[in-house]
Amino acid sequence: MQFRDNLKTLPFKSGFSFNGICDLAAFHDDIVNNAGVDQKLVDMEVDKLIADEVGGTPGECPEEYANRSAVNYVDNLAKTNLMLYWSSKESIVVNNEQHQSRRLYDLIKTADPESPVYEHAHSYEHGFSEFTAEERIRCHEYSDFDLAMKWLLSY
Repeated sequence: MQFRDNLKTLPFKSGFSFNGICDLAAFHDDIVNNAGVDQKLVDMEVDKLIADEVGGTPGECPEEYANRSAVNYVDNLAKTNLMLYWSSKESIVVNNEQHQSRRLYDLIKTADPESPVYEHAHSYEHGFSEFTAEERIRCHEYSDFDLAMKWLLSY
């Protein structure tokens, strides 16, 4: 618990988010409600994996979900150089505008219009469709950075 408490106060110099999960409770609920997510996430019961990791569902332990969601650290993030990539065509981390990276960008800019945060909507075909569903899961859910860089450099 002390490590997580330290994360709330440690300054980051810069950051890069690639279709990031910025609101974990919303991501969990999007999977449960099958709200446009890749069917593979539903089939793999990723919502249950999240609940197991966190200790329950968003309704059962909202504080734990809040602790793991960047949207709840806007004041600190507004002081950090950030680049947020997001897509309206994303099928793994869906609803970016309403719940995830674009929402985080809007919250930061509302809190501090001069914040050094930038966003890039890559809502066009860019090689993502060349990957299988399993590769997309590895890239996003398991931080396969080699695969992520392959994806990033493919467009």
